Amino acid sequence: MAAFVTPTINSYYRLIPGFEAPIYIAGARGNRSTVIRVPVDEKNNYKTKRIEFRAPDPSANPYLAFSAIVAAGLDGIKNKIEPGNPIDKNVYKMSDFERNNVGIKSLPSNLEKSLDSLKSDSKFLDVCFHKDLIDTHIVLKEVEIAYIGKGNTKDKQFMFYYDV
Repeated sequence: MAAFVTPTINSYYRLIPGFEAPIYIAGARGNRSTVIRVPVDEKNNYKTKRIEFRAPDPSANPYLAFSAIVAAGLDGIKNKIEPGNPIDKNVYKMSDFERNNVGIKSLPSNLEKSLDSLKSDSKFLDVCFHKDLIDTHIVLKEVEIAYIGKGNTKDKQFMFYYDV
């Protein structure tokens, strides 16, 4: 899903531990260090409840991103995937050992890793995306990575993303 909600090389510059955008795959009630958050609100009032998925980048195509998010949620419901207990501690301040102990993983750290994840786990997206769309998305993003290159320059990035 990361390949759709963080779709550019620049998307990953904001995914740094300790900053505003969360990088750890975990859920919490009022904790802003997790990627999924249920904000604290009025008690015993179901109408004020909401879930925040805090990973999407502003450069994401909202049609693709929202579809992928809903598909992931439906897959979790269908397969009865337990989200685990809410994390009360600031995940950024936890040690690697503590995070591993409670099963907290990180979002992919770059577009290349996101595409690898998409290639290995995209079955859940079949509910909303045709395989051709996923394959085309992967090819276009691989072209983007190849164009900007490993030793990318700010000039190249600016020219590639200035209209995003």
